[in-house]
Amino acid sequence: MKVPKIIEIELGEPWKLQENGASVAIPLLENEKMQTERRYRLITEVGDQVRLVDTGRIDRLQVVNGYPQAVFIRKGSIVKGDTQTRALTMSIAVAPMSKTQAEIKCVYASKGIRGGAGFSFSGRITPETVTESLRATQGTTWNKVHEYTSSFKFNNLVNSNTMATTILNEINKKQGTDDLEGYLQAEESIIDEAMKNIPADHVRQVGIAVVDFEGIAGLELFNHSDSWRAQSQSVTRNYAEILSRMASDIFEINMQKVKHLVEGFIIQLQGMDGVRAYGEGGYETYEISGEHFIGEFTTISGNLIHVLVTRREKAKTEPPQSPMPRVAVYGGRWGGRGSDPRLDKDQAIHSYSSQVNPINEEQTRQDNASGIVDYLTKKRGYETILALKENPQTFNELQKRTSMSTTTITKAVREAESLGLVHRSYRPDKSSTVYELTETGKTLKPEKFKATLED
Repeated sequence: MKVPKIIEIELGEPWKLQENGASVAIPLLENEKMQTERRYRLITEVGDQVRLVDTGRIDRLQVVNGYPQAVFIRKGSIVKGDTQTRALTMSIAVAPMSKTQAEIKCVYASKGIRGGAGFSFSGRITPETVTESLRATQGTTWNKVHEYTSSFKFNNLVNSNTMATTILNEINKKQGTDDLEGYLQAEESIIDEAMKNIPADHVRQVGIAVVDFEGIAGLELFNHSDSWRAQSQSVTRNYAEILSRMASDIFEINMQKVKHLVEGFIIQLQGMDGVRAYGEGGYETYEISGEHFIGEFTTISGNLIHVLVTRREKAKTEPPQSPMPRVAVYGGRWGGRGSDPRLDKDQAIHSYSSQVNPINEEQTRQDNASGIVDYLTKKRGYETILALKENPQTFNELQKRTSMSTTTITKAVREAESLGLVHRSYRPDKSSTVYELTETGKTLKPEKFKATLED
C-alpha cells in the first residue's frame, strides 16, 4: 500500500535549543483546524481502559482494548511492570473492544519475564538512537540500550542548578546500564528544563521535523492536533540528544533551505510504497524505507493517522584528520528517483564528510549469533528451520508444511537468508527453485527452542 494522502502542512518557525546548536526543530502545522472528530484515541488518553499483559514470550505483548474507540500506541512506547520492561517495535492501532498481540523488544535485559504479569505504559518512549534498533534483532537493541545508558549526553545542558547537578551525579553513578526506562526517568528533569521552550503546543500543530547538518534526523506527524498534544512531550523529549549537539561557530544552518528540505521530503513521502507489518480488521501499520531512513505509517480503514520517520544509523565514524570541505546535501537525497524536481542546488544544507572505521569482526559475529537466537525464538523462524531440516522445499511446499500466510513465510525466509541460514538452489532436474539450509543452518537444533515458544 502506498502512503495515503497527508493533510496539508504548514511549517512553523525553526527552533534551536542553543545558539550554536547543530540542529533545529520545525513544528508541523495543519493548514486549517480539522472539523471531523477523531476515530481513535492514544493510549495516553484512555488510562486503565487498555490492559497490557505479558504473554511469557520476550517478543510479544497482549493488548486488551476495553475502550469504545480504536487506541493508538506509538512505536518505542515503553511498558513496565512486575516483569521485563519492553518497548513496541512498531506503532499499532487496536480496534475498539478487542485484543491483539503487539511485537516488542526487551529494554531491560537483566530482568526476567513472567507470563500473565501486568504492564502499564510508562509515559516514555525510546530515544531516537534506540528506536531505530527496535526492528533489528534483540541483541542489537540491547547493545543500543547499553550504548545509550553508558554515557551521559547532556553535560552541556546542566547548569549550576543544584537539583540538576544532583541528578547528573546519580546518573553517572548508575550501575544498571541495561535499565533504559530508569535511565530516561533520571534524565527527565534536565531534558524537560532545557527543552521547555521547544515549539510543541501550537493550537494547529500536528507534528515535528528535526533537521541537522546531515539532513532530516526525524519526522513525525498525526492527522489531528489533539493526537499530537496527547503525545507531544514524550516525542519532543525523544529528540533531545540530537537537538543538544553543538556545532562549530564557522557553520551556520540556513533556515530557509531547511524549510525547503522538509517540504520536499513530505512531498516525497506521499505515494511511497509500504510493506504491511501489522493489521487486523482495517487497523494497519506499514513499513517504509529509503537509502537514508526507515519509517512507518498507520491507517484506519485506509485513512492515514500517523507517520514516523527516523534516520538510518550510519557506520561508526571517527573525526577527519584534517579539515574536510563542506558537502552539499540536497532536498531530494532521501528519495533518489522520487525526489521532488522543484528542489535544486539552491535548496541545500551542508554536511561534513567522514571516514568509516574498519568493520569489527568480533562484534559482527556476536551480533549474528544474537540474531540467530532471536530468529529461532520466533514461531515463524522455528517452524521454517524445522521444516527445512527434513529436506529442501519450494516456497509453496514450505508454506503448506508450516501453514503460515504468504506474508509471514516471505518474511521468515528473507530473514533466514540475511542471517546466512538458508539459500536458494534448484531441484536436481532444474524444474524448480527450492530453499535449502546452509552449512550454518544445518548445525542448528531448533527443537531446543520449542519450550521457549510454548511457555
